[in-house]
Amino acid sequence: MNRKRNRIGSTFAFICFVAGLFAYRPALAAEGDRLLDWVNPLQGTDSNIDMSHGGTLPLVAPPWPMTHWSPQTNTGMRSFFDTGGWWFQSTGKEICGFRATHQPSPWMGDYGQFMVMPQTGELKADLGGRASEYDQASSTFKPDYVRMQLAKFAVDAEMTASERCGVMRFTFTEGDTGRIIFDPAKTSHIEIEGRTLRGYTTANNGGVPKNWKAYFVLKLDRDPTGFGGVDDHGKVSADAKTIDGEWVKAYLEFKTTDQRAVNVSIGTSYISYEQAEQNIKAETDGGFDATRTRTADAWEKNLGRIKITGGTVDQRRTFYSCLYRAQTFPHKLHEINAVGKPIHFSVYDGKLHDGPSYGDIGFWDVYRTNFSLWSLVFPEQLQEILNAFVITADESGWMPQWPSPGHRSGMIGSHVDAVYADAIAKNIGGFDKEKAYAAVRKNAFEVPPAGNIGRSKMTEYLKLGYVPSGKDAGYTVSESLDYAYDNWCVAQVAKALGKTEDYDTLMKTTKNYEKLWDPEVGFFRPKKADGTWFGPFDQFAWSNGYVEGGAWQCTWAVQHDIDGLADLMGGREKMAAKLDQMMGLPPIFHIGGYGKIIHEMTEMAVVP
Repeated sequence: MNRKRNRIGSTFAFICFVAGLFAYRPALAAEGDRLLDWVNPLQGTDSNIDMSHGGTLPLVAPPWPMTHWSPQTNTGMRSFFDTGGWWFQSTGKEICGFRATHQPSPWMGDYGQFMVMPQTGELKADLGGRASEYDQASSTFKPDYVRMQLAKFAVDAEMTASERCGVMRFTFTEGDTGRIIFDPAKTSHIEIEGRTLRGYTTANNGGVPKNWKAYFVLKLDRDPTGFGGVDDHGKVSADAKTIDGEWVKAYLEFKTTDQRAVNVSIGTSYISYEQAEQNIKAETDGGFDATRTRTADAWEKNLGRIKITGGTVDQRRTFYSCLYRAQTFPHKLHEINAVGKPIHFSVYDGKLHDGPSYGDIGFWDVYRTNFSLWSLVFPEQLQEILNAFVITADESGWMPQWPSPGHRSGMIGSHVDAVYADAIAKNIGGFDKEKAYAAVRKNAFEVPPAGNIGRSKMTEYLKLGYVPSGKDAGYTVSESLDYAYDNWCVAQVAKALGKTEDYDTLMKTTKNYEKLWDPEVGFFRPKKADGTWFGPFDQFAWSNGYVEGGAWQCTWAVQHDIDGLADLMGGREKMAAKLDQMMGLPPIFHIGGYGKIIHEMTEMAVVP
């Protein structure tokens, strides 16, 4: 199980921040400034595998796109490019390309990724050889636009994007010849014909059928004077019109004397070359500046859903930067055909279907943050997302847990149940409620056929009412508490739709959390299948029954029955005292079942 979380787009800090924002009233920028100007895409990008300061990327695209675009700083091991990971750090001094990315989290990795990099001088296609220094202080990073000076090649690089296309403008300030390196990940096919480069990559980290491909079409605004391919070992094949293999690259050369600025339009598609071309036609009309204007207007409209007053300059920047993050995921997986209808290649059955599709979101991470926020601020967007996941259940038989782009395992429970319960409670429409209920009901009553859908420990849970510990405790306490809560959520949907028998059955299970309460230690703790405690008990040990925490962090996960939890603790006053005790403790942790220090432990220890 992938234990790592999707921190990109998480709005927990944002929601907490809102509560205290309005007490501050220092002077702010002049009235009339664009809200987009308050957004800082570099916020949260100073991260690595050992210490996350957000795990985010400086992503360029409109809200909820199909493809994002970002500079890449990591010029090291190729495996970073293959699997995603930590490939941009704000402390990086070099840029090795502008990347089309679908990566929702460093822990989940990327898919369908490729890079474009302008170059002058000697042809060097590898990451390190083509890298150029850049000055972050003089660069521009915005949700609709990136601009930077690539000093090594004397190129002024600009990038904007639509939902499915990237548009780049490279101004070659010196010399008479320029070059573009095109670098798709892993196994790829590339064709060059005149001003057009097209192909596909099959790079992914799971969650796709065997016939899945990510197509791309790149169009130049002038005829190339030279072209070719470069293989994995750096061997150049000049004039090659077809390039196939692993880690292959292509290049296009052109004259820049008469017209210094070179415009590049790139369409992406999961359907075909023709659809990628259609995406370019539909989304980049008018070229670079027009595309940027449309994307900026989309952000301005959506950021304007929340107007704030007061606050310091830093607080206002934080607010709107977080509101931007909250609109980056999930990705659209659908495209718009020539007659204006949404269609998608299904990552579940490998066929073409009508309607919307979405991926790249972890429900465990955002069911009580992003989805709740969207229900209040962007309900029409949430309707399409909810409808898409009902379609997912039609195509695959199950609701998603961590789709990236299709079913993948990640974290615990089936918190998609909470998302639909919340939507139905708020009377949000746009999806078939009966089909949605049938899908979430499966999570509560059925054993899934694989570990990347449903609840992976349902066989034991249905028998015992809790997830038992075996040779080790794993996440069994957290799983048991989540299953009880998720059952309560499914029960609320059943009640709303008049499924009285299901409601009564489910509600009887929502107090199963009590089975793991040990009054002797005052915490939930892991239990074996025979009913004896798994021990010895250590209140500060992580993963000994708990997910990314220990007993102190995870005992509170009974959000559906606060009074019941208080009763176990001896009443509301004793519960309050225990909360105060937890907040007053120093950041103590024992590595427990993890066997090593994980970054969440480090982060807890160093944050004041």
